[in-house]
Amino acid sequence: MSKVMILVGSGTENSRSLNLAQNIEKALQRQNIKTELVDLRILQLPQYDATVENTDSYDDKTRNFLKKSKQVDGCVWVTPVYHNSYSSLLKTAIDWQHFSFDGKVLGTASHGGQSPAAVDQLLMVARAQHFVSIPTRVCTHNNDFDDDKRLTNPAIVERIDHFANEYSDFIKRFSN
Repeated sequence: MSKVMILVGSGTENSRSLNLAQNIEKALQRQNIKTELVDLRILQLPQYDATVENTDSYDDKTRNFLKKSKQVDGCVWVTPVYHNSYSSLLKTAIDWQHFSFDGKVLGTASHGGQSPAAVDQLLMVARAQHFVSIPTRVCTHNNDFDDDKRLTNPAIVERIDHFANEYSDFIKRFSN
């Protein structure tokens, strides 16, 4: 069974980005993909430091995060849109994942005005890390959620299902 790490880069408790990630997680699980959702707000990785990397002096949570990162068949990056870009929490996690993901699959999603700007930037980062990115992305707006931040837009739910189907297909084709 394939394993995927879902990184959620929102700094807000019970955020729409987290809810979006949870919906993606359920859709991937329906495709028989094992998932691990990592709420980066809770994990609180330290800012990337090359000296720590070069001297192998990681703290326990960073070392564990990197160990798990190397054991997955792919990742899904979910971010709020901050100033037409992705969050600093997600950037920090990606910076720590300072290694190649050759042949591993990546999916991207964002919340904030349905703007693709943040996921477009993430695709450039994904290329640098040698991910195989799926074409379908999920971008949401506040109107896609109810007052309790639950996803309610049927078109977005359908898109998430398509995203998960495509992700599953890519895992089968590209995983090592």
